[in-house]
Amino acid sequence: MVKLVFNMPRKLRFGLPVGSLNHPERWDTKGFLDSAGLYTSGYEPGSRSYYPRFLGEGTEYLEAVAVRPQRAAQELWAKKKGFSSEGLDIAIVGSDWAEEGEAAGYPIKQLTSLGYGKVTLYAAVLEDSGFENVSDVIELTKKQGIICQTEYVHLAAKMILENPLYKELHDEMPPQIEYGGRIINESQRPNPKVRIVYSEGTTESALPSGFAHIIIDNMQKGRTVKENRLKIIDELGNSFARLYAGPHITEEDERWDMVQYVKNLLRGAALARRYIYCIFDFPRKKKGEILNFMRKNNLYEIKPFVQEEKNGDGWCETKILVPRAKEFAVVCGLSNLGAKANVITEPKLIVDIQMTDEEINELLESDTGI
Repeated sequence: MVKLVFNMPRKLRFGLPVGSLNHPERWDTKGFLDSAGLYTSGYEPGSRSYYPRFLGEGTEYLEAVAVRPQRAAQELWAKKKGFSSEGLDIAIVGSDWAEEGEAAGYPIKQLTSLGYGKVTLYAAVLEDSGFENVSDVIELTKKQGIICQTEYVHLAAKMILENPLYKELHDEMPPQIEYGGRIINESQRPNPKVRIVYSEGTTESALPSGFAHIIIDNMQKGRTVKENRLKIIDELGNSFARLYAGPHITEEDERWDMVQYVKNLLRGAALARRYIYCIFDFPRKKKGEILNFMRKNNLYEIKPFVQEEKNGDGWCETKILVPRAKEFAVVCGLSNLGAKANVITEPKLIVDIQMTDEEINELLESDTGI
């Protein structure tokens, strides 16, 4: 067996989300890492241990660190900012927390989507509140103050500040952000009539309790929203688990090769969960029918799409990613058109997929391959 060797004087500190310890049904991080060959110990679903370890090949270069997703962006900036914290080099983080970090002044670099951990960010009010949209809530500030409870305090402030009615009523004055009873943006002379309060516990409870007029939270299936008779008045987009790096991780860093190794392992595992990799041959005269079949079934070609006249015998070759949910139907359909599949394997075993990072991320965050 060939042993992996990296020239690394320091281990790569890899942040793993504590959230998946408490919510394994939403964040199967252990299962995902195991499928990528980065086997873990002390990170079992439901575990309360904060000392995960890597066991897979090459993982002696990695140091696993349990981290709250809310803290990940700031810890990825620790080296750059010179914080006393040991910080992180890379981390698995939901894109919602990455956006919250960016809004707070800690933008982090996305390396790849991982295609799991999907949640939707939303703004909600009580079902019988009479509010239909965010502007209706802001309308209250003509007579009184309003409270928004959320863990996404900076995203909430950004959303409200960009609202046309808010701009009309309060100009560019930022909402007041409160964290642990302290105003954290006091230097900006914030608007005390619009308070964004960091939610210390279950955010949804703030509405039935009368502690907030509006909340911003995330959901997977929406069960809590229904059970608490809340009404969603805005959606702020979907979030997926992604691999991020701190701004200090560049090509000049001696651990860059290890970062790329981890990225490729995780991206391959993400693709393999959703797709199979298929190479097939077909008669050139069937090219039009084959292309039409692929378009109808939303199949994703791996460039170069078609190699004309393979071996000069009138046959062409195509490489595609096939959604696992459509595997049987696609293989049968291609066979009926005279195509012959000669390789079907998991894409994590393929290192020459010629797609851009953006194209792969789009695949991993679409519903097609599920």
